[in-house]
Amino acid sequence: WQSLKYELSVINTPSTIDKTSVVIFVNPNTDGMVVNLPTPSDNARRTIFVKNLSATNTVFLAGVVENGGGSYHLKTKEKIKMICDNVTWFPISRHQM
Repeated sequence: WQSLKYELSVINTPSTIDKTSVVIFVNPNTDGMVVNLPTPSDNARRTIFVKNLSATNTVFLAGVVENGGGSYHLKTKEKIKMICDNVTWFPISRHQM
């Protein structure tokens, strides 16, 4: 029996999501902490799952987001699934606990 194993990273300070992680846990050290999305041109068909672990601090995912937006606001305890088409990151689903 085989199971999927995703690369996982934890981000605690402002930075950029790496090239290999699929699941990214963000534990922001300040409210409104910025985490940069990877460059779309290097990430065609890539899917990522980002989870804000904080109950008090929010996160901004900065990059080329659907509809020309420059960032996506991730509320406390919110998670989001995003996919890239080589030009833009598209939010596919989100859930807040």
